[in-house]
Amino acid sequence: MDYIRFIRKHVGQQEIFMNFAGGWIENSNGILLERRRDSGEWGLIGGAMELGESAKETAQREIFEETGLHAEIGELVGVYTKYRTVCGNGDKLQTIVFTFYATVDESLAPKASNESFEVTYFPRDHVPELGILQHRDIANDALAGRTGMAR
Repeated sequence: MDYIRFIRKHVGQQEIFMNFAGGWIENSNGILLERRRDSGEWGLIGGAMELGESAKETAQREIFEETGLHAEIGELVGVYTKYRTVCGNGDKLQTIVFTFYATVDESLAPKASNESFEVTYFPRDHVPELGILQHRDIANDALAGRTGMAR
């Protein structure tokens, strides 16, 4: 089921809560990020939860869909809840994001999906500006090695 289409059919563009989950993937190759097709900006790997999924299952599915890599989900970086956005199509959201530390096979190259222009690793000291405030806050916590954050 495509939960976003389902709920939007009923509420239109009114502001709603949307749950997302993703992973902070960092290894000897660097930090894995994607340049998003919806904005052209760099962001973390993740996406919307579907009904019946746990946050960890969503993170695993989204990492695979967006990179082609199977992920092992670890500790919770944090839950990020007080962020509002208006999508390019006018949909209004208050997003709730569960982000986990995740590991992937470092020997495999990530592949961009139809949701991203590119997916690549960046060294810690050359992380590009992330286009979404929520992603920037997550990155700041992950770079500092924090776990279990609630914002």
